[in-house]
Amino acid sequence: MPGTGPPIELLTHRLSETPSEFLSPVLARESGAVNLAAIVSDLLCDMGGSPLPASDAKRFDSRDKGAADELRLVLITCWLLHDPWFTERGSFSQKALRFLGGGLAGVAKVVRPEKFVSDPDRREELARLCLAALDLLPAGENDLQARDRLTTLSSVERVRVLAETRRVQQQQEAERKRRIQQEMEQRRAAEAAPAWGRE
Repeated sequence: MPGTGPPIELLTHRLSETPSEFLSPVLARESGAVNLAAIVSDLLCDMGGSPLPASDAKRFDSRDKGAADELRLVLITCWLLHDPWFTERGSFSQKALRFLGGGLAGVAKVVRPEKFVSDPDRREELARLCLAALDLLPAGENDLQARDRLTTLSSVERVRVLAETRRVQQQQEAERKRRIQQEMEQRRAAEAAPAWGRE
C-alpha cells in the first residue's frame, strides 16, 4: 500500500523555481559540466542513506551524447527530491537511487529536460513520476486517482498512442489502396472478357 506523499503543488512549485545550476551541462566533456555523480551522492546522504557507491557512480558520469538528456533530467530530479519533505524523512534513498539510475530513460527520450521546469504539465508529470517511484501517493489522492492522472499526463503514453494511431491509419490506408487496386483489376478483367461471354 503506497504511503501519502506531499501535495503535488508543493513539488510543481519547487520545479518552477529550479536554479539555473540544475540546468547545467552534465556530460564529462562539456564545458561547465557539473559532477552529477557527486550531486546524486549528496542527495542520497541527505535522504539518510549511504554515499553513492563507486560502481554506481559510473552510471552518472557519461561522455555519451546519447545519454545527455536523461542525465540532465536526473539533475533536475535531484533538485526536486532534495525538497525537505523527502530529506527529513530519511527513508527514500534506495528508491531514489533506483529511480535516478534508470527510471527516467523513457521520458527523457520523448521530452526535452528543460520542459520539466518550464511547462506546467511536464512539471506535474515529473512530480508524479517521482512520487510513484518512491511508492507515495500525492496528498489528497487515492491510488486510482493518482494512476489515472499520471496516465493522462504521461509523455511516453502519449507518444505510444500517437504511434499506434499512425500505425492503424497506415493499415487502413493500405487496405483502402488494396481494395481500389482489386476493383480496378476486376474492372479491367471484365472489360477484357470476350463479348460473347457478356451476352
